[in-house]
Amino acid sequence: MEPQSLAQRLAQLSTADKQRLLAHLLREKAKAQGAQVQSVQRPNWVRDAQLDSRIQPLAPAIHCREPECVLLTGATGFLGAHILEELCNQTTATIYCLVRAKDDADARQRLHSNFSRYFSHALDTGRVRPLIGDLAQPQLGLSVEIFARVAEEADVLVHNGAQLHHIASYPQLKASNVDSTVAMLQLATTAKPKWVHYVSTLVAAVDRDSEGWLLESLPETDPVELAGGYAQSKWVSEKMLAEAAHRGIGVTIFRPGFISGRSDNGTWPLENDHLLRVIKGCVQMGYASESRLTPNMAPVDFVSAAIVRIALSPLDTGQVFNLSNPHMVSWETILGWLQTCGYGLRIIPNQIWREQHLENLDRENALFPILPLYLGGKTTEQHEGLVSKLAKVRHHNTARMLERLEMEFPVIDENLWRRYVRFFEDSRFFPTRA
Repeated sequence: MEPQSLAQRLAQLSTADKQRLLAHLLREKAKAQGAQVQSVQRPNWVRDAQLDSRIQPLAPAIHCREPECVLLTGATGFLGAHILEELCNQTTATIYCLVRAKDDADARQRLHSNFSRYFSHALDTGRVRPLIGDLAQPQLGLSVEIFARVAEEADVLVHNGAQLHHIASYPQLKASNVDSTVAMLQLATTAKPKWVHYVSTLVAAVDRDSEGWLLESLPETDPVELAGGYAQSKWVSEKMLAEAAHRGIGVTIFRPGFISGRSDNGTWPLENDHLLRVIKGCVQMGYASESRLTPNMAPVDFVSAAIVRIALSPLDTGQVFNLSNPHMVSWETILGWLQTCGYGLRIIPNQIWREQHLENLDRENALFPILPLYLGGKTTEQHEGLVSKLAKVRHHNTARMLERLEMEFPVIDENLWRRYVRFFEDSRFFPTRA
């Protein structure tokens, strides 16, 4: 007797058996689909990029070119101090600066002390007013009354503040870097419409054209490549700002690369700069690794001027500005300049650098706090991926605006690096040359 076909066996089943079989097959299919969804489920930080539906524009966005009042976050940082200086120079506005402090006197001291690190003149106390707050707290740490007052008075919001940490995870940075962006959007849609100018970073960009160049546009691509809490938190903020822009809220995003010291006197904050940690660590060892990486950098005075002047200009060239400097120099060129300044650096293969020097590094070396990024393995690969992509960045919007503003991208040359080295030596940041 020939074996029965599947169709014949199914035909012999009772109606109840067929229903049970169908139910079983549907359950198995649902399990398989559920397992597949679970395997490709996006991480929590990507799912955070959902803007509250209650945040809606009060009216169509109107770009304010002559604000009477500005709220600035991050004014006690390096870039923030320079943005504050540009706002003072380019506007007549009252400028509220969010400062984390214990009282008004402490807030004023922090603001003035940081400003004096980079400028010889004092702040205009009549126009620059500190606000005690905290990026990581609800409503920026402002009381209900102060939040309402700022919402009434401010015309423009410049969100430059963020917690920058080289190793911290996304959950550690979410409150200060993501929740603060939501609070700024809430502020932008309270009392009267306000434009939000957001300072992001090139490492958060993921959208590329067909040739692999990072685009100068609002984020759309799933950011599977992003590693590190800082880049992830910046992408989440950008994604929410993109949704805000689609709803009609005024939004501009600025993406700097590496921000280097002032172009005139070389002043550069020395305590928490990633690139400087690497450079100083290599100088301390006397050895540097070979690398094809090309740091995309621009002096802080250029970056701050570009942000403020573009923010105060007609924005008909786009909503995103990649502050990518076309005048890039390679890592090996920078090492060569350091050698001509008298630092006896030996450039060796990366594997030898890691195995013979990094693995035995002591705590006194500047590289020690960020060693996981350079010892090899997945973390190192992810970090190198973030940095290497900065060599291919589109900046058409930025270039057109700079031309209109009669500004030029800064040249990074040996003369500038000599100014930087002189500042490092005067500050005793570099070890004494032999």
